[in-house]
Amino acid sequence: MGSTYHHILLHFVLTTKGRLPLIDAEWRDQLHVFIGDCMRETWAKPLAIGGHLEHVHVLANLPPNRSAAEVMKQMKEASSAWVHTRLGVHLFEWQEGYSVFSVSPSGVAAVRRYIAKQEEHHRTVSFVEEYQSMLDRAGIKYDPALI
Repeated sequence: MGSTYHHILLHFVLTTKGRLPLIDAEWRDQLHVFIGDCMRETWAKPLAIGGHLEHVHVLANLPPNRSAAEVMKQMKEASSAWVHTRLGVHLFEWQEGYSVFSVSPSGVAAVRRYIAKQEEHHRTVSFVEEYQSMLDRAGIKYDPALI
């Protein structure tokens, strides 16, 4: 086979350290744009980015030569530095870990809608409830004390 064919769709969820509500609505969209730029620097293609006060969701198509860990490490480092220097929010940090879920091509539209409606969604559902539900649906075992 002369070419590499791929379609690696991943849904990332990352939170601020301690889940502090540091992502202000005033600059949230700018952060999402910057995250998209960071993803493109790793040759990932961001398809949807959204979130709320303490977390961000990213749906992306990754190239076969980049791991989820590499992409997240670079994006988290660059975006933290950007928030500190550009916005002056020195308390801002990402939580050490993150979650990543595979997405089938047929599920892309639903995940995009879900990410686009984060602010509305979190009027009735807390991040912890949302996150536990995502982990449960994926069959991931977790320690509730660490959520």
